[in-house]
Amino acid sequence: MAERWRIRRLAPATLRGRLVLSVLVLTTLAMAVFGVAGSVLLRGSLVAEVDDRLDRMVAPAVADRESPPAGRPAEPPGLPSDLRELRFDSGGNVLWSVGQTDEDPSGPDVSGLDAEALRAAEGSVVELPDTEGGSDWRAVVRQAPDGTVVLVAQSLDGVDTTLALLAWVQFGAGAAVLLVLAAGTVATVRVQLRPLDRMQRAADAIAGGDFEARVPEDRGRGGASETARLGAALNTMLARLSEALREREATAERMRRFVADASHELRTPLASISGFAELFRLGRERGRIAADPVVDDWMRRVESEAERMGSLVDGLLLLARHDEHPEVAADDVDLAGLVRESVAAALAREGEGGDRLSLGDVPGVRVVGDRSRLRQVLDNLIGNAQTHTPPGTPVRVWMQVREDAAGDLTPSPEAVRVGALPADVRGVVAVCVRDEGPGIRRADRERLFDRFFRADQGRSRQAGGSGLGLSISAAIVTAHDGALEVVGEPGDGTLFRMLLPLG
Repeated sequence: MAERWRIRRLAPATLRGRLVLSVLVLTTLAMAVFGVAGSVLLRGSLVAEVDDRLDRMVAPAVADRESPPAGRPAEPPGLPSDLRELRFDSGGNVLWSVGQTDEDPSGPDVSGLDAEALRAAEGSVVELPDTEGGSDWRAVVRQAPDGTVVLVAQSLDGVDTTLALLAWVQFGAGAAVLLVLAAGTVATVRVQLRPLDRMQRAADAIAGGDFEARVPEDRGRGGASETARLGAALNTMLARLSEALREREATAERMRRFVADASHELRTPLASISGFAELFRLGRERGRIAADPVVDDWMRRVESEAERMGSLVDGLLLLARHDEHPEVAADDVDLAGLVRESVAAALAREGEGGDRLSLGDVPGVRVVGDRSRLRQVLDNLIGNAQTHTPPGTPVRVWMQVREDAAGDLTPSPEAVRVGALPADVRGVVAVCVRDEGPGIRRADRERLFDRFFRADQGRSRQAGGSGLGLSISAAIVTAHDGALEVVGEPGDGTLFRMLLPLG
């Protein structure tokens, strides 16, 4: 596994580099195979010529019965030769030899050949080592009529020299071919992949927000190449995507205008309903309207629902404004003091016996933002923890500060985060609200910040929730270049974190 990972690291990362490397590797392998095959075939041919030469020379040597007197070597030739002739008696002892000179005393090593080995080699070709450690010798063994044995051998030094020269020629020529091939392959691949570079530039432009960018047409060969067809298909897809995005933006813009206009139009009748309900209540208190418990209950419900509807309309207007112009005030805000105020207000809403809400470590931190909007987010997060958990469930609020980097506050794999901190943030502060309630299912966490979504429909309706609180909070935090996240498995409570950049 480690070797495979190391090889992957050494491989080029670009397609251009991998193509060039593949061509060079395949060419090198092919040249190596042909080189080895050529050397093997050439050596076989040269050795066959040596064997044929030896076979022609051994017959006259066997027929020549004139031998030097015992104990005296034959007269050596006048010039150095790569041939050697040795004669053995019936016991395997060397009677005499021909071919050695003072300048070239080498010869075939026959120390391992006894009488039995010589008889076994009769009529065949054997390969013997050199007495001086040089190239091997090819030898032919024949028995003479007088009972002696003749061995004629030729050195393979010429064959080895030819093969070594061939290897150097192959290496040099192969290196030159690889250099030329590498240069040609790089140039060819660069030209052939130029359409892909244009596609990449078009994709980068689209990723940068230019949805009208297109891949230039490749008119080479009538546009029948693979890259030309791919470019045409990409242009068709981009055109449809651009049209779909324009339609989506237009639909979203119409929806924003409709929500804003409808919210504005609804505020007047809602104000009238609330006003008439209040007039009824004042008239009832002053005795101008006859007492009727049923009517009183109805009017209280009308006033309550009008107030709830008014809150919903205000939330829709706020979201519409954030969709169109997500701008917030840039004031110097004492975030620690704001957290204390929100917790104090929540304790006041709890009333007597409301001791489940606790305030943890709150370091003094100041941020740039809209004080009222940040207070709205804090009230919403703490209020949700109070509303959507059983009575008496502990709720804790605290702050975390990382002045070096935001990396220590990255979300866990189970967290669902809306918004993102700036890439160049130097520090981050997190306001945490955690309850020990029943928690939230993963499927519900994924939709928790959607508008009008309520994970606990029954309790949300009873508490007058509209499903816009967390959507509004996420929009406000995102407008502050921050992030809002939630994490918590069922049975493990729920943790909300509002992350804001420092400074």
